[in-house]
Amino acid sequence: MKILQFQVEEEIRIGYLYNEKVIDLVSALEHLDVNKKFLRRFSNTPIEILALDTEFSQISKKLIEISDEIEPPSDLVYQKKIRYLSPVSKPGKIICVGLNYPSAKNSDSLDLPHYPILFHKVASSVIGHNQSIKIPKISKAVQYEGELAVVIGERAKQVSIESALDYVAGYTIANDVGAIDVQERSTQWTSGKMFDTFCPLGPTLVTSDEIPSPEDLGISTKLNGVLVQSASTGEMIFGVRELVSYISELTTLEPGDIILTGSPKKVGDFPDPRILLKPGDLISIDIEKIGLLSNSVVAEVE
Repeated sequence: MKILQFQVEEEIRIGYLYNEKVIDLVSALEHLDVNKKFLRRFSNTPIEILALDTEFSQISKKLIEISDEIEPPSDLVYQKKIRYLSPVSKPGKIICVGLNYPSAKNSDSLDLPHYPILFHKVASSVIGHNQSIKIPKISKAVQYEGELAVVIGERAKQVSIESALDYVAGYTIANDVGAIDVQERSTQWTSGKMFDTFCPLGPTLVTSDEIPSPEDLGISTKLNGVLVQSASTGEMIFGVRELVSYISELTTLEPGDIILTGSPKKVGDFPDPRILLKPGDLISIDIEKIGLLSNSVVAEVE
């Protein structure tokens, strides 16, 4: 199921995407006449935890079965313009993986890292689909990075590679935006990655049952309609299973934590002139089986 959080006027709602229709999830559950106990539990449980809930999984299958029958002007379908929010509203940790795709520099296996290179972003950097990335005043060099994002749904500590996917609620798309000039002030990358709006996520959380093989997804990025990234997640040096397992050895992963799995080589990467974001741009990331994350770019204002 493709679950999303969205806002209509002042109200935040949870829905699911089916054949380009945004269907209100609570109204659909009421339509199915599920018991009130489950509705209360649903209302008080973050979607990343529900995604691994057996009862919700069974109910979601029933919802998909009736979705073809739900057509406008049904009160279950949102026809008004909605504001997409991040599918994970309050991630406790956003752990990013650097240099996780081979490049011209490390194409030889002897040059590949032995362990994942990790840094982090902050929760205040998160925005949703169709929201704007803001170029901070102190930077003259902001760059995009389209990535597969892994959303944790169950507490994971020191888990094995074989069982790692059992702890994954689902997947979404991330743009690991970075201010390169700020980033290069030191040997640590985080300072250039933590600006407000520098972590677009969305448009939906696709539950893990729909993506049994996360290391086999096409990923592409377009800047103003021009292709600037194209790869497969199968090219990652460290796959999703390895990343979840390894990171769980370093820190306890909690529901709602997000792992950004790294970005493929970009057109304009070193040593070629870098392609930078500027106000007026539209950056769109497409990942197979997940969807399209698009964000406009604006200048930061007072």
